[in-house]
Amino acid sequence: CRRIRAHPGRQVRIGDLASELYVTPEHFSRIFRRLHGISPRAFVTRTRIEAAQSLLMNSGHSIGRISELLGYENPFYFSRQFKSQVGVSPTAFRKDDRNGTVIKTGKHSFR
Repeated sequence: CRRIRAHPGRQVRIGDLASELYVTPEHFSRIFRRLHGISPRAFVTRTRIEAAQSLLMNSGHSIGRISELLGYENPFYFSRQFKSQVGVSPTAFRKDDRNGTVIKTGKHSFR
């Protein structure tokens, strides 16, 4: 988890993580879900979206650049994932942050 949080833009392969622990990818996924309450893939997505929120609030990078920094090959796919997780598009999120209507609580930000 620390490695994923420290480098959210790096490609993550469940098979690679599993082999580091000498377990099958299926077993790794079961253990991960039991410990964290979500799948490894969902954890990676959530971590990337949290990093995107921070970049949207604290940098002047374009949405395309943010999606690239976070390992997304397609900025439109990034925007769809962001909206499904946060409830608003990255553009609306950034606009709301600038207008002071984003509520920051812990790891998540809400409108």
